[in-house]
This record gives sequence, C-alpha cells and structure tokens, in this order.
Amino acid sequence: MATTTHEHSISDQLIALIRLQHIDSKIDQIKKLRGDLPDEIKDMEDEKEGLTTRVDNLKQELKDTGVSKKQAVTDVKDAEQLINFKSGTIVNTTHSPRKSKRRNSVS
Repeated sequence: MATTTHEHSISDQLIALIRLQHIDSKIDQIKKLRGDLPDEIKDMEDEKEGLTTRVDNLKQELKDTGVSKKQAVTDVKDAEQLINFKSGTIVNTTHSPRKSKRRNSVS
C-alpha cells in the first residue's frame, strides 16, 4: 500500500504541476498582452497628438492664406486704381499735345 500511496501522490503532484504550468502559461500570455498594449496605446496617443498638431498647423496656414489673399486682392485693387489714375493723367497729357501736333501737321 505504501507504493500505491506514493504513486498516487506522485500522480497528484504531476497533475498539480501540469495545472501549474498551464496557469503559468496563461499568466505569461496576459503579461505579454498587457506589456504590448500600453506601448500600442502610447503609440496611438503620440500619433493622435501629431495629427492634431498637423491639423492645427494646416488651420493656421489656411487662415494665413486667407489673410494673404485678402491683402493681395486689396493690393490689386489699389494697383488698378493707381494704374487707372496714372493712365488717365498720361492719356490726358499725351493726347492733348499729340492732337495739337497732328492738327498742326495736317494743316
């Protein structure tokens, strides 16, 4: 009977060892998943922050472009007014003498 009890006890110990190894394997899997998850979350948070910064920069660039466009439109209008003003002055001064010269040369 001593051998049966001893064999039974070894059998129980082996079963307990197998269960322990299985539990240990599960713990390792959980640790591995848990270990990768914070890194993945950190990577995603960094990516989100980078994209948010990029969106903010693009919004600012769009705003700056709008301001530049308004300034360019204003500059074009000012230039057109100046050209029209100068053209009107030049036309008046150049046409008057030419008309008089042409009249003189035709006469």
